[in-house]
Amino acid sequence: MPNFVKLIHKHRGQDLHPGEEILGAVFVQPTGSFGRSVAFGVAGAIGGAVADARRKEEAAAEEDSLATRIPGGRVVLAFSAQRFLVFEHGAMSGRPKELIAEFSWDQIAGIELSDGKLKQDLTVGFSDESSAVFEVVKSARPKPFMEAYRELRG
Repeated sequence: MPNFVKLIHKHRGQDLHPGEEILGAVFVQPTGSFGRSVAFGVAGAIGGAVADARRKEEAAAEEDSLATRIPGGRVVLAFSAQRFLVFEHGAMSGRPKELIAEFSWDQIAGIELSDGKLKQDLTVGFSDESSAVFEVVKSARPKPFMEAYRELRG
């Protein structure tokens, strides 16, 4: 996986405030993406149905919640000392594209990473008690992202 911290500074520097530095960034995808790709290779429609049901269950957040400000799909989550950012992911180039959401740190209640061998769930909790759950594969290097987050936020 590419180093998204460097890619954001290189390709999306115009989205950063003067002097702002990205401290952590990670590529994430909708929950069920990994399972669906494995399931289609192994068991076809059954795995796809399970992944779709899980995604619908997670989409039950209130329509006006902070979590719904993050659109579905593959995105790059990033943060600086000043704010939490969400960038569109360029499927063809693999680079972060347009800044599609930003949050002040008082809007973020916490970020958690589940355990897993091949993939993990990354949950962003918001101050309004909503949450956004994403899937992240180990090759995306979620641990350095979480270490940088813990170093910043404690």
